[in-house]
Amino acid sequence: ILKTIAERLVQFAPENSIVGRLGDDEFALLLHGAGLAKISDTTIAARLSHELRQPYILNKQSTTLSATMGIAKIGEQDSADTLLHKAMSALYTAKRDKNRFMVYTKQEDAERREQLKLSQQLPEGIDDNQLRLHYQPMIRMHDSTIIGVEALVRWQHPEKGLLFPDSFIPLAEGSGSVEPLTRWVLDAAIKQGGKWLKQGHRLSVSVNISAPRLHNPIFPDIVNRLLEQSQFPA
Repeated sequence: ILKTIAERLVQFAPENSIVGRLGDDEFALLLHGAGLAKISDTTIAARLSHELRQPYILNKQSTTLSATMGIAKIGEQDSADTLLHKAMSALYTAKRDKNRFMVYTKQEDAERREQLKLSQQLPEGIDDNQLRLHYQPMIRMHDSTIIGVEALVRWQHPEKGLLFPDSFIPLAEGSGSVEPLTRWVLDAAIKQGGKWLKQGHRLSVSVNISAPRLHNPIFPDIVNRLLEQSQFPA
């Protein structure tokens, strides 16, 4: 398949262009030519995407693939390395947002750098107890009694203040920090449920769990152990 993709890229590329394989299933295509100025980025991406989606025949069986693309135009101050960085930045943004392609912008690049920094800081934030749980009440309508809560995690970042889940949960899922994050949230929520129970408040406590964690065969044992330690009934 990789060889066929390479052949299609070479056939697609205008004269004076360069095709290269960066590694694994990532390719680079450097398009060069006077006629390109008249063609939009979206048109080029759509044409290339169409070429790569054509069926691949392997051992007499047909299969199809899709490609994700990052697009960047060279600027007056750009070197080859700078241009490649821009294209890779756009590629990762397209993958993150589940788009077929993305055109590089300075704003997107700055956001990606900031996300990378947060991703690197998150494990330390978990270890340093910077996470906070807020509890959203579940209320029985006919008598307005609080019957349970949903635990919602926040990150009290030392520089950025209180961060909401949408700014760091995806980073945790993509960087391997989701397991310690889930463990912290479960532990804190179950302990709080145990404290409320001892004070005479019998409340259900709901915790959001990342889907991949549910595939961990020892996950039920982890939950059970935390429940036993806090004497909080399942």
